[in-house]
Amino acid sequence: MNIRPLNILGLVISRLLILVALSVCQFLPLQAASLEDLGYTTTNGKVTITDCDEAATGELVIPPTVKDNPVTSIGELAFGNCFSLTKITIPDSVASIGDSAFLSCFSLTNIRIGNAVSNIGESAFVDCFSLTSITFQGAAPTVPPDVFSGVADGAVAYVTREALSSFGAIDTYWNGLLIQVKDGITNPAPLPEMRTAIEFSFNAVDGASYRIEASTDLINWEMIETSIMGEGSRIDRFYTTRNQPNRHFRVKIN
Repeated sequence: MNIRPLNILGLVISRLLILVALSVCQFLPLQAASLEDLGYTTTNGKVTITDCDEAATGELVIPPTVKDNPVTSIGELAFGNCFSLTKITIPDSVASIGDSAFLSCFSLTNIRIGNAVSNIGESAFVDCFSLTSITFQGAAPTVPPDVFSGVADGAVAYVTREALSSFGAIDTYWNGLLIQVKDGITNPAPLPEMRTAIEFSFNAVDGASYRIEASTDLINWEMIETSIMGEGSRIDRFYTTRNQPNRHFRVKIN
């Protein structure tokens, strides 16, 4: 009969502990973490980072080699509950990031993921509440659906122009992260044409199908959107490039 109250009490206590940890992190001195804070194993000449001192604070740059052996992976829970790390750089030598590798890194705001990372494990960044910026140096890795669950609202994935197509498109979302191109990561390509929104409304008949047409001379019309189903009065938004001549728009029933 007392199980439910105890479960509720346990949940409350766990939440309080998280809040206390976050509060303490705000007052810890921000010193750069170092190799001495890391645990690792070496197998067949390849290094896996296995753990980190939970007292490590500030920024951590993971080295590409340890004792002349390449660091190729971040192990499961390697940085789990490292409450005070604020920024992490993963070198280009790393190919995989294990399950829950950065679980509950509450103070982590920025992470740079090297260009060789091709796989990120389950829950790798879950409950990184402060994480707002994830910079990918290479193509989109294979990730499970929950990998960025619980990161900060509005978190951004900064990607190279060369790898943009593997993530999607600018201002769309990849696994819950807003995609942006960060110039200077690699050699940037020319910026695409700027685009501006056109917005208008029309009265539609429920169930009817409509198309949108555009013209620069009111004589020749080009269809720019089709198969819009009627749902009563509505507003439609689409885009036209800034350097095009002024265009006129109309809605026609199919």
